[in-house]
Amino acid sequence: MILIVDDEEDVRQVTIALLGVDEPAVAEAADGFEAWEKAASQKFDLIICDYHMPHCDGLKFASTVRQKENPNRDTPIILISGYIGSLPEEESLENIYFISKPVSEGQLHRMIRIVTGGAINPMRKGA
Repeated sequence: MILIVDDEEDVRQVTIALLGVDEPAVAEAADGFEAWEKAASQKFDLIICDYHMPHCDGLKFASTVRQKENPNRDTPIILISGYIGSLPEEESLENIYFISKPVSEGQLHRMIRIVTGGAINPMRKGA
């Protein structure tokens, strides 16, 4: 199961389409608070999260997942943004990966295969 976190519904839908997975294999959240509610109670194989969101950004969400007791403390997290810039050095970035927007299908698929050790292998369209 993959958790997709983005404050824009259309971006979540595009990300799901790029993954090439069936929708039952995906859960969605509109911000870091909603994502934390899901991550605190359900184990995910991968979390893909927007970096900049209102209320609770992706880095704060990822930091919460790493610091608090939950079933996803070791789950790979991919943060996606066009505005990553420099990251605070004090943040623990263990098993947290970054991709800059715009993200291509191939780039996302390669990153997923790398961070999950091949456990998740997204399908290319038409394959």
